[in-house]
Amino acid sequence: MCKLKISDLIISGKNVPIEIADKILEYHIKPMEHVQKYHEGDITCSQRSGYRPPIYEKKKGRSTTGQHCFIEKGATDWTTNGDLNDLLDMIIENTDYTRLTIYIESNFIHSDYKKTDGYVHLYKYSAEQRDWIKYDKQRLKQRTLIDSKGL
Repeated sequence: MCKLKISDLIISGKNVPIEIADKILEYHIKPMEHVQKYHEGDITCSQRSGYRPPIYEKKKGRSTTGQHCFIEKGATDWTTNGDLNDLLDMIIENTDYTRLTIYIESNFIHSDYKKTDGYVHLYKYSAEQRDWIKYDKQRLKQRTLIDSKGL
């Protein structure tokens, strides 16, 4: 079982403001430690891609107000040495993330809290197709959407 640390979720590897560290702990590490109890395999932050400083994103030509800049609750990309589909199920069932994207070939799941319409938005990204599903967590127990979409 893997123990997550705040520094594992900081792409620059440098110190961050305490407000960012608090968000990493509360909205990402604590929920994923709970997920880890049910998932067979170690959960890690993919390429330390949690918090990305705005200057880092700007150098990459990306928005400095994106979820990874932690303007709100932030975003993290998760991976596992276990089954990625199982990790996705565990994240859906055991966290409050509102938007998830599973990257099949790259073997990671982007997770964030971007405001949605009350549903959890699930996106699938692969070289062959890009697809999305939105569902009500209350009806999660009856869902077969992930299996039927081939995730």
